[in-house]
Amino acid sequence: MDTLKRSFERTMQRESKTMTAVTQAQDFKVVFRKNNDGLEDRDTSIIYYEIDAPVGVGTLLNYKGNYYIVLNKETAENDVYYKSAIRQTDGILNLNTGTVTGLRVICTKTTSISSASDGTMILLLGDLELILEDNSDAKRLTIGGTFNEYGGTYKIKNIMCKNGICHLYCERTADEQPTVNYRLVLGDYNKAYQIGSSTDSGLVGVTKLETTAYINDQIVDNPTIEWKSSDNNVATIAQDGTVTFIKAGTVKFTARWSEHDVEVTTDEITVTENEPEVNPWTLSITSRYNKLYVNKDTVFTFVTKNDGVKEHLDGLQYEITSDYSFTFVTEKFDTTANTLTLKTTDTGAIGKKFTLRVYHTAKKLEATKDVTVESLI
Repeated sequence: MDTLKRSFERTMQRESKTMTAVTQAQDFKVVFRKNNDGLEDRDTSIIYYEIDAPVGVGTLLNYKGNYYIVLNKETAENDVYYKSAIRQTDGILNLNTGTVTGLRVICTKTTSISSASDGTMILLLGDLELILEDNSDAKRLTIGGTFNEYGGTYKIKNIMCKNGICHLYCERTADEQPTVNYRLVLGDYNKAYQIGSSTDSGLVGVTKLETTAYINDQIVDNPTIEWKSSDNNVATIAQDGTVTFIKAGTVKFTARWSEHDVEVTTDEITVTENEPEVNPWTLSITSRYNKLYVNKDTVFTFVTKNDGVKEHLDGLQYEITSDYSFTFVTEKFDTTANTLTLKTTDTGAIGKKFTLRVYHTAKKLEATKDVTVESLI
């Protein structure tokens, strides 16, 4: 077994190609070999791959833009690799209702067929059988659905899904044109917004609306969307969907897909204004003197009240700002009494002013006092 493993690894290093399992969106390595299994179709190939590769019967594969369906998966006679026959798809199934599109299929049986010089089938008469990967999109197909492919319109008579492959039995029917549906879908949003709320809760947690554009059930990249508000006095909306709420009222927002003149409008959104929160705490600065005298201690008391009643508050901080560079021989902050004692001996500071600011960050409190330095004499 070790010899087989080493031989397979060397072959993979020399010859491996990268394929993609489309539905699983996983890349894996394969080695291609000519078909010697008696399979008649010229578009059938043999691949070898590691046993943990995302491959099963019916798996849709992509290699350099070409699509293949896995027809079988040999029972492993070793624990090194698997072997499968794959066949290139020759059609794309789009239901004429537009509800299911882009399914890669292989026509396996027909009653009559014409071919172009490049081998592409261009005309089928009578019944045909298609195979495709058994996935979530295939399960959306229904009996009676019609599609245009292989040079005509066909109706699905029966569906059988087994062992990873769906078989569609179809019959030729009168020609019809597919339906094209354009639609816009709004992203999630709330129907109420409160201006000034502490959590800023609103449209999806942020003030922005989003849409997704579809042609049938296929998402369209980079559509041109134009937004408008039903009342710009209540709220405005930018062309990227960002909403600015202005005042209380009701408002709707409309998105227009300009390329196809398709619109979608929100439900009515109620905007309210949050009452400003009243802080029960107050802070002030008191002192015996409104001035600071040179060579004399001056005490500033930081008074805190809760609902008008004096109450000590821990966590006060202060700062002194001035255009003059003050030097204090005493600068003592008593956190128990919430007092600040200041003293300067600098006669050059006479006539100068400073601002004393005291604040409490958590309680959002602040008080200031402008102080002038004077001489005792």
